[in-house]
Amino acid sequence: MEKENLEPRNIENEQKSKNEKGGPDTADNWSLARFDIGRPLGKGKFGSVYLAREKKHKYIVALKILFKVQVII
Repeated sequence: MEKENLEPRNIENEQKSKNEKGGPDTADNWSLARFDIGRPLGKGKFGSVYLAREKKHKYIVALKILFKVQVII
């Protein structure tokens, strides 16, 4: 039988290291490929808003798509 590690763990540092390594919720992993894009909800000065569903968790969201040219002006 193996001994259990009874030393306290620093969970905060472990979570930071997971995110630095490209964990599932880092900003680098957010792209349009993660969503099923639905019908348009509206169009404004800076972009368009679409109904979308996140593929993994099936969350329904409003997704605003901005065009770089419109934001820079």
